[in-house]
Amino acid sequence: MKLEFNKKKVISTALIFLIGFIIISNINFNQEKIKLPGLYISEQETEKGKIITVSAPDELNYENVLGYTELSKEVSKEKIHFYRLVNGEKQEIEIEKYDKNNNGLIDYIEWNVPHLSEQTYELIIEISKAEHLDSNRNLISDIYDEVKEQDNIWSELINDKEYIRITFEKKLTAKNDITIYPRIIEGNPKIKVYEVDGDELIAEFTSINSNQYNKVYLTNLISESQDIFDLKIVGGTIELDHIIDPTQLFFEDWEAGNFNNWDNSVWEIVTDRAYGGSGNSTKCPEDYSTCEMNLTASADTSSAATINVSFWYNDDDCDGAPAPDAIWYWKNSTGSWNNIGDIDAGTLACSLGDDNWCFHSAVSSEAQYKHAGFAVRFWVGVDNNENYWVDNINVSITAADDDVPIFSNYKDNNASLEDEGTAWFNVTVESTNGTVLLEIDDGGGSKNNYTAINLTANVYNVSVSMTSGGTYDYVWHSWGNGSQHNYNISNTQYYTVNSSSSCNVGSGNWEITCSDNCIWTDDFTVPANITITGSGTLTWNANMTMNATVPWEIYKEDGCEMVINPGGSIR
Repeated sequence: MKLEFNKKKVISTALIFLIGFIIISNINFNQEKIKLPGLYISEQETEKGKIITVSAPDELNYENVLGYTELSKEVSKEKIHFYRLVNGEKQEIEIEKYDKNNNGLIDYIEWNVPHLSEQTYELIIEISKAEHLDSNRNLISDIYDEVKEQDNIWSELINDKEYIRITFEKKLTAKNDITIYPRIIEGNPKIKVYEVDGDELIAEFTSINSNQYNKVYLTNLISESQDIFDLKIVGGTIELDHIIDPTQLFFEDWEAGNFNNWDNSVWEIVTDRAYGGSGNSTKCPEDYSTCEMNLTASADTSSAATINVSFWYNDDDCDGAPAPDAIWYWKNSTGSWNNIGDIDAGTLACSLGDDNWCFHSAVSSEAQYKHAGFAVRFWVGVDNNENYWVDNINVSITAADDDVPIFSNYKDNNASLEDEGTAWFNVTVESTNGTVLLEIDDGGGSKNNYTAINLTANVYNVSVSMTSGGTYDYVWHSWGNGSQHNYNISNTQYYTVNSSSSCNVGSGNWEITCSDNCIWTDDFTVPANITITGSGTLTWNANMTMNATVPWEIYKEDGCEMVINPGGSIR
């Protein structure tokens, strides 16, 4: 049946971005919503957006359909890209972007579907960027795919005086930090952090450790919040594997003017000396022998991969004698306080000397600190005329990720081909980030990888051209949709391509290639004459009966040996 419309037909897909999607299918016909006959829509969430497949039978001949999507998560115009997927390749198509509530952010897009048989689209909302810039901050390349996760896939060389421009999903404040996973290629590089296109230093990685996470806090951030930063490499060359902003669980800058989050003894909230030059800090004053405070607003670190606690400290005339002036502790999962180390002039002398603010932090991945009641404690013992200040205490974590792809419902057209043809493979993958690979034996001892195409829901498909008979082992690979994109591999499966063989009896004259070295173990009947060519051995362990209703002959070249074992015969 062919439907004729005088008005524009409209399909809608309304989605809730990154939380879930609601798909509503309809057409707008004379201002009324009418269900579109034969229309089928499937959707698949991805890490960056959504895969939308719209299809209808060809005979319905739907043409110039207006598709639209409403975004519940509003984003800036430049972060939206829309692609049509054709044979696994992306073709970016033109879309109209609208700001329906006039707040400067896009919440609605439209596109034209020229002919609706089956069309697959991918909506991508860029949640972050990472760009390699030259010394004049001109773009060299996009390195987002290399630094979006810690996966041993490294960026290209970032040379002396070049920049990395990183865009975070959320705006950061002076309470946040930037964490990088670098490796030093040459020199003794430092990394200076600026606001985008800025030249006032916010923070600096003064000492970089290769092949581990390095952290710096944005304590001098000029604007109230910022999501784009320029990181300048100075004094060497590096490569990067990962750039993140860890999750902050607790921050104390004492600006509230109270100890509501602390069990406190003697410490005072003061304004005489604060990190940054103004505001409040907390002080263990002179003339007291001991000051103690421990965090009572527990931080839940149970989901952490790593835990980081940092603070700024300042001392006046502390000398570390006769005993440590200051010690800090972390609470473990049994409720006990573990000594993390001395933080005084005797063992952790501020590099700038007395009366200056210095930074200190510790990172741990130990299981004993991953629990719902994590806390920190500060103990200071000062002599007469000694003072000690603490400010900007920060507890943050990098989240653990147990989300691993799970493979099921393996399907293929096993044993349906003879010698050559197209083999197809399907698999269902749960908890994937959308990247699924098929690795299959090429028949010569090597492996080939093929990128799977998402069909519907969590089903992925690959087609492979097979060129020879045999049994091929294959596995599926994928990465999880959690923060760490954990890798997983399926169990080994097997795919057989049948080989045409002269050992199989045909329907007429039978031509046997002796080099196939046929061995017959089951009785069979031959309909007509037999011609045997080539060299080798043919072995009968069963009875071969020639069709008695017609005269028959066997032609054999001299290079072929015919062996008839007990239980076998030609008759």
